Parts: sequence; structure tokens; C-alpha cells
Amino acid sequence: MIRGSVALSAGPTAAGATRRGRLGFYCYDWASAVFTTVLTSVFFGPYVTAVAERAADVQGRVTPLGIPVPAGSYYPYLVSLAIVVQVVVLPVAAALTRRCEKGAVLAVPALTGAAATLGMSMTGGTDYVLVGALYVLATVALGASIGVVNTYLPVIAGPAQRDNTSALASAAGFASGGLLLVAALILQVNQEVWGLREDDTARVAMVGVGLWWLVFTVVAIWLLRAYGRPDADANGSFRGLLTAVRQLRERRRAAWFLVAFFLYNNGTQTVTALIATYAVLGLGLTQGDVIAVVLVVQFAAVAGTAALGRVAGRYGARAVLGSLVAVWSVVIVVGGLMPARSPGLFTALCAGAGLIVGGTYALSRSMFIGLVPPEHVSVYLGIFEVVARCLTFLGPAAYALTLQWTASHRTAWLSILAFLLAGGIVLLTAVRNREALPDA
Repeated sequence: MIRGSVALSAGPTAAGATRRGRLGFYCYDWASAVFTTVLTSVFFGPYVTAVAERAADVQGRVTPLGIPVPAGSYYPYLVSLAIVVQVVVLPVAAALTRRCEKGAVLAVPALTGAAATLGMSMTGGTDYVLVGALYVLATVALGASIGVVNTYLPVIAGPAQRDNTSALASAAGFASGGLLLVAALILQVNQEVWGLREDDTARVAMVGVGLWWLVFTVVAIWLLRAYGRPDADANGSFRGLLTAVRQLRERRRAAWFLVAFFLYNNGTQTVTALIATYAVLGLGLTQGDVIAVVLVVQFAAVAGTAALGRVAGRYGARAVLGSLVAVWSVVIVVGGLMPARSPGLFTALCAGAGLIVGGTYALSRSMFIGLVPPEHVSVYLGIFEVVARCLTFLGPAAYALTLQWTASHRTAWLSILAFLLAGGIVLLTAVRNREALPDA
């Protein structure tokens, strides 16, 4: 029996409370996904680079923490710093839910991230250090909050409903990100008509994202209030985390699944991170084509993710994940061989990827939960989020190195295939069905 199910008594009925809890779970994805979709993917990189360039010396360098850095490289370094910090923060935040009320643990990073995003909108001029620090804070807070909210999943959904619940939450995130991105892009297209500069448009987007994240976080925490009780017999957070890491050697199925996820997640995350770069520099498409494709992917992901949750409930997450990795492999091969300057074909390819992008993460999350002991699931989810968010550097590094060696974006794109094939092989050969508990 999963610990925390006694919290159902806090609601009017068990069934009603469960529905409310799931709605709260969906609501937090709806609240937080806009940060990545609108700011990280579209607006923040150009904004902070422009701020750094205004602050640069005659050699085009800025000196955060006294270290000379080219202004154009400042944003990638911020991303790297946020990843490093999350390696420590994410598992600790998830582990704290075993000792503290989950809603309180969720509120701290979620509201901090929303406040930092609003603070970013008040920067400008040459405030590159301040805006960079706020971005790192918001990014780390986002990762920590997701690690915390994931611990609600085994409480609000049993094994039979877990895949579908996880998938619907991801679908909600894609829907909200798409809606706010449409509003942001309308603002960008009309910025000259409305007398806005490029920096003004980015700051308005930051205000919108911060307020969206803030308001819907409050709603999510209120809906989840009946499910936040910590374990009565939980060990210390840090001790439990270290114990879980050591025990992965004994829980072979969970460990092998993390290996598989690490591999194919590096592949899928490289696709989502570099698809725009490949489209423009490898296929000769325009920035306008890329923006249109981003919107297609967002809304295709809503339908695809929701549908995949139901399919996994029927056929099992492992079988469906294996199929998704195979489809990702086809996307890579077709993308590497397609003719240049073919926006229609590229849009169709990305729409297909959009149908599976959300389901890949959502089903991986729910399958991993089924492979670890219920009484330790919060700690293991912290480890899962580290793999999901902090260990995705190999794919982009392989792309960059291949591009450096071959000077070909097509060859670099095809290098992603190695991660998908390796992950799929490990998943289908070394990981059994999720219903079987890990080896003790």
C-alpha cells in the first residue's frame, strides 16, 4: 500500500478527493511549463545576450565573478550553472517531502521561481549579473518544484491509472505553454505597431510567465492540500537519499531503467534543444518557419501525450516506451535525409515528433515509480529528476563534436541516433515490466 493514501480522508469522499488531487497535479504542469516554453525556448536567450553585449568591454567580454566571458557565451554558461546546481538541489527537495508537508515544500521553490521570473522583468540596461542570477534561481526552483510535485503521483493514482495521470499532466503543460506562446508571439509580431522595443517585448513575456506561474501554483497547492502528509517513520532526508543511491546497485531493474532513460533521454532532449539550430543551419529554413513549427509541436503534443497515456494503460508503459524510442529513431533518420528548404516536410516531421515528445517523459516517470518501493518513491524520484534534467549534456556534446569534426549539421544530427538505439536496446533487454517490484 502506498504511504500517504490515508490523506484521502481529508476530502469529502475518496473518489472526489482523488479527482481533486489529480486536477491539482495537472494544474502545476499547467502553471510551470510556460517558463520553459516561452522564456527558455524563445525570449530569454536573445534578451540576456543583448544585456551582456551592452555591458561588455571593448573586447566584447563581461566578467561575472571576475571571470572574463565573451558576451555571446554568457547565456550558455548560465544554463550550465543552473544544471550543476540542480544536481544537488533536486534530489534533496524530493527527499524533504518525506519529512515535511509536501505543499509547504512545493510552495518554496514554486513561488520563488515565479518571483524570480517577475524580478527578471525589472532588469535591463547592463544588469547582466542580476538578470543572470535571477534566471539561474528560477531554473533551479523550477526543477526542484517538479521534483516535489512528482512525489504526489503515486499518492493520487494507483498503478492502473498512473500512466494516464502522468501523461495528462504533461499534456496540460504543453497546452498552457502553447497558449501563452501564441500570446507572446502576437506581441512580438505587433511590437512596432504598439511602440515596443525588443527588450520590452521580452520583459512583458517575463511578467506574463511569472504571474501565470504564481497564480496557478497557488491553485495547484490548494487542490493538493489533502495529499501532503509526510511519512510518519521517514528517515532523515540526506540519509535516505544516500541510502537510495547505494541501493540502486541492488535494485537492478530500477538501475537498468535509469541507464536506458539516461541514454534515450539524451537523444530526445538533444532533438528538442537543437531542432531550431538544425532547421536553420542544416536545412536552410527561416526563423519564421521555426516559430510556426514550435506552435505545431506544442499543440500536437497535447493530443499525443493524452492519447499515449491511455495506450500505455492498455499495453504497458515498457512496450509503448520501446515503440516511442523507435519512432524517435525514425524522426532522426528522416530528418537527416530530407531535402533542404522543405518547410512542409519539416513541419510534418516535427508534428510527428510532437505527438510523442510529452509521452516519452510522462511514461518514463510513471514506469520508474512502478520499479521502486512505494515507501521510498519520493527519494527515488529525486534521483530520476537529476537524470532527466541534469545529465542530458552528452547528446548536445556529441552533436557539437561531430559538427566540429565533420562541419556537417546533417552528420551531427544523425549522431543523435546512437543514444536512441542504445537506450532502446537497454530498455527492451534489461528492464522487465514495471509491475514487477525491484530486486531487494
